[in-house]
Amino acid sequence: MAPAEAEAAGVAPTVYSVTDATGRSLGLLSLSPRDPESRKVSQAIYESPSGRVLVATYRIESGLTIGTFRDAKTAETLVVWKRFDLCPSGERIPGLYVLGEHTMAMSARKGKDPETENRRRELSAWLLRHSPSLAKLLREAHEAALVSEGASLESPLAEGLFRTVIPMVPLYSVFAPPSPASAGPGAALRDAGPDRTKRLLSLLEPDQVPTFAGPDSTRSWRGQIEGGRGERLGKLNLEWKTLGDPKAMVASTAIVDFSAGPRNERAYIMFFGPGGGYFGRIERRTGGDWSTVVTFDGFGDVEGEGWFAPYRVGDRYAKEGRSECVEVPPTGERERQQARSALGDAFLASMARSGVTQAESEEILYRWQRVLNLPQLRDSLPPLVPLAEILAETPIPVFRSEAEEAWAGSVELKGFEAR
Repeated sequence: MAPAEAEAAGVAPTVYSVTDATGRSLGLLSLSPRDPESRKVSQAIYESPSGRVLVATYRIESGLTIGTFRDAKTAETLVVWKRFDLCPSGERIPGLYVLGEHTMAMSARKGKDPETENRRRELSAWLLRHSPSLAKLLREAHEAALVSEGASLESPLAEGLFRTVIPMVPLYSVFAPPSPASAGPGAALRDAGPDRTKRLLSLLEPDQVPTFAGPDSTRSWRGQIEGGRGERLGKLNLEWKTLGDPKAMVASTAIVDFSAGPRNERAYIMFFGPGGGYFGRIERRTGGDWSTVVTFDGFGDVEGEGWFAPYRVGDRYAKEGRSECVEVPPTGERERQQARSALGDAFLASMARSGVTQAESEEILYRWQRVLNLPQLRDSLPPLVPLAEILAETPIPVFRSEAEEAWAGSVELKGFEAR
């Protein structure tokens, strides 16, 4: 929220100098006089003792939280992206930390997590490796924010001041709390004065949702799927839709259209957010109308030892229907295989709730995993490769038609034509 907008809303922040319990200056920090959790967007600004400025923004968007931390001078930015909506029934909250071209994925266990310290060390080391300068500024801002929570303040505003700096909260998962010597009794907040407050707040800018590039949406093509003995199994087209808005959260939408005689099926995959995030659905045409048979959410292949790759699979009713969450652990062959099998079962169960018979569901799932694993489609839609590889383990169904049995053999795309 820009300063003028904040003042108009009656929630203008105030800047304070922060001193820890040892008397050490931790810099300047803005605090809000009203609980910022009541707003979808809140901002804070921090100036280090050396004069470096960090602008922090926290945004809540339909079960998604986005924290951005921008160095006001260099514009270098850390984005913390968490999907609370993806697997509400799961044990973990998926989060991605993005710094330039680098992405670290981390799954935080709900409630008390015995791995918290290990995850913090991993994130801190990753951040320090890619940007020592920004890591230092973020650590300083984190310490100032936590110390300010318990610091004394002699001011008429003290009673109504919200002491938790909400925009800084995402940093709690990156850095350990400050030492008791720093945050103990004796820490203090003092009004920074109107001049310094005006100077810092002038650096706040209207909030913008960070955007991330998806797959190359200029690569449309078509071809013919053939079996190992030259069987013509159907035509496959890849097309793209883009919103044309560089500020849009959704980067692009891929449309994969498959047709074989009277059979028409297609997949819509909408790419948004970091880490190759996507939401997809598979549809089929019956009686002239298109209907969804299954929906699915997930991420691409991302770095992170503590990443439990989350997938949400739902029926044709999407949000109003029922969805199942599957988390594929990073280690443990037995546990990974169980999760991979559960993901295939979730697809079949969702199709059944969408009104598709078991025999049809098994054929549709098997056919689409063969389509998704075609080299041309893997190359065009890299974020879907982890999902395609899991679904490649789908058992061969009992085909209702002899002509369909060719799907169980080798298949390839012939007559590839870029458009």
